[in-house]
Amino acid sequence: LQRLLGAINHIGPVTGLTMEELRPLFVQLQGDPDLNSPRQLMEESQQALTEVAHAIEKRQSYRIQKELEIDFIIIPNSYQPYQPFAALMQWDVSMADLFRVL
Repeated sequence: LQRLLGAINHIGPVTGLTMEELRPLFVQLQGDPDLNSPRQLMEESQQALTEVAHAIEKRQSYRIQKELEIDFIIIPNSYQPYQPFAALMQWDVSMADLFRVL
């Protein structure tokens, strides 16, 4: 569970989900600190995991379009200020979602 939540926390800026929406997942970490202790997902936590899955499904990565310039962007991470998020992308005005994450 800790590893899963660490990964979800790391990709938080990409999913667009707020900490409030993810809170039910992090509540699951409370209790016995033993990493091997049994845990059972609450209904709210399962719903939050479903929201994470849908947010990831909505985001896509693309192949490089040779005619478009490649940009390297650094995005501040509001969840972990000391660990920014970076991505390679291209701006494509012909698409509904203007930026193509590579």
